[in-house]
Amino acid sequence: MNNYIKGIALALISAIAYSIMPIFAVNVYKYEISTFNLLLIRFSISAIVLLVYTIIKYKIPKLNKKDLIIFIILGSVLYTMQAIFHFLSVKYISPSLAILILFTYPLFVCVISAIMNRESISPKTIASIIISFLGLILVLNNKLETIDMHGVLLSIGAALAYSVYTVIGAIAVKNQKPIITTTYVTLFAALSIFLITIINGEFTFNYNEEAIPYIFGIIFVCTIIADFCFFKSLELIGSTNVATLGMIEPLSTSIFSFLLLKEVLKTIQYIGILITIFGCISIVYKNTKKGDVVSEHKL
Repeated sequence: MNNYIKGIALALISAIAYSIMPIFAVNVYKYEISTFNLLLIRFSISAIVLLVYTIIKYKIPKLNKKDLIIFIILGSVLYTMQAIFHFLSVKYISPSLAILILFTYPLFVCVISAIMNRESISPKTIASIIISFLGLILVLNNKLETIDMHGVLLSIGAALAYSVYTVIGAIAVKNQKPIITTTYVTLFAALSIFLITIINGEFTFNYNEEAIPYIFGIIFVCTIIADFCFFKSLELIGSTNVATLGMIEPLSTSIFSFLLLKEVLKTIQYIGILITIFGCISIVYKNTKKGDVVSEHKL
C-alpha cells in the first residue's frame, strides 16, 4: 500500500471517528455535564494518555522554538477556538445546521493552502468540494431550522479556526512526527480549557457514572484516534485532500444517527449521501490517477 492510499484511509478513519462525537455528546448531555467540563475531561485525559505513550516510546521529545510556537497556536488557540465555537453554536442553531456551516472549511483550506503552502487548486478540486457540499445540503436539509445569527457566526468562526488549524497542522507534521504533534496540540488545548473552566467557575469532578462510557468514547475514539489519524493523513496527502475527504464526517454522523439513535432517513437524504460520496471519490480518483507524490516521513 503506497503512502497516498494510506493517507486516504487515515483521513477517512479520522473523519468517521470525529463523526461519532455528536452521538456520544448527546448521551453525555443527558447527565447535565457542561460543555467546558466535557471539553476539559476530553482534552486532559487524552493529553495524559498521549504524553505517557510518547515519553515511553520517544522519551521527552526536544522541541525548537518554532515547533513550540506552532503547537501552542494549534492547541491553545485554534483547536480550542474550534471546539468552543462549535459546541456553543448548537445552543442557537440545530447541530445539523452547525455541521453544514462548519463544513464550508474545505473551501477556506483550499484558498489558505494556495497562499501559504503554494498548493495548486484545480477546477476539479473545487468542483469536487462543491458537489460534496451540495450532497450534504440534501442530507441535512430536513433538519434545518429558523436561523439564529449568533449560532451562524459561531459556526463560521469554527470553520475558519478549523481551516487555519488544518493548514498549520500540515506544516507541523513536516518537522515532527504526527504522534508528537497530536500529543502537544492536545496538551496545550487541555491547558487552555482548564484555565477557561477555572475562570468560569465550572470546574468539577462530579460526573454521573452512567455518562463515563460515552465520555471515554469521546476521549479515545473521537480525540486520540481521530487526532492522530488526522495529523498522519496531513503528512501523507496534504491539507486540501484531507479537508475534502473530511466532508464524509457529517455524512457519517447522519448514518450513525440512523443506526444508533434510530433517526429515519428520507429518500432525498439517501440521494445526498450518494452525491457526497461521489464528490469525495472524485477528488481521490483524480489525485490517484495523477500519482501524487507524498511525504516519506515515518512514524
